[in-house]
Amino acid sequence: MRRPATSVLRRAALFALCCNCVVAAAVPERAGAEEEEGRNALEVGFTHTFQLLRTSPSEAEAGRSENLLGFVIAYERVLIPDRLALVIAKPFHFTTDRFDSPLDVFVKVGFPKGRWDPYIGAGVSGNLRVFSGELEQQEGKRIQYTFGAGAIGGCTYLFTPHWGLSLELGYLYFINGLAHHGFIDALSGVWTF
Repeated sequence: MRRPATSVLRRAALFALCCNCVVAAAVPERAGAEEEEGRNALEVGFTHTFQLLRTSPSEAEAGRSENLLGFVIAYERVLIPDRLALVIAKPFHFTTDRFDSPLDVFVKVGFPKGRWDPYIGAGVSGNLRVFSGELEQQEGKRIQYTFGAGAIGGCTYLFTPHWGLSLELGYLYFINGLAHHGFIDALSGVWTF
C-alpha cells in the first residue's frame, strides 16, 4: 500500500524539527559549561606604590619615602572555583632615578557575591631595582635584588561574564634593600577566559 506524499513530507518535517530541537537544546548546555569554566584571567592596569625607604646602604637609618608609578600585567589561575586562585603579577614602577621590576606570586581567597568578587591573599615578591644618578651613588651599586612578603585585598566587578574591573590594595615588607615597607594600589581591567 502506498502512502500519500503529504504523509511522507509530514514525517520528514517532523524528523527535521526533532533534530533541530535536539541540537538547539544541546548547544546552550555546552556553551554554558564553557562560560562557567573561566578558570584563567588576564589583568592589565595602572599601579602605584608608596615606599618607606632606608636612607643608607647600611640600612641603619630610616624615614624617607618615595612614590613610584607604573603599570601591571597579571595572570590568574583558578585552583578551586569561587574560592582559591594563584596570581602571578609583573608590575613595572618608575621614578626619575629608579626603576623597579618586581615579580609577585600570591594565593588569593575569593568571596564572590554575584557580579562582585571581593578577595584577600598573601604571597611573596622578588624585586630587581635599577638605580641611576644620585641614588646610584648613594647606594653604591647600580642593580639591587630584594625579597619580601606581603598581603593583598581587593574587589573585582564583572560587567559581563568575561570583562571586569579590579581594585586592589596591598602591603609588602622587604627583608633587604633600599625599601623597608611598600603600600600598593592598582586599578586593572580584567578578562576571564
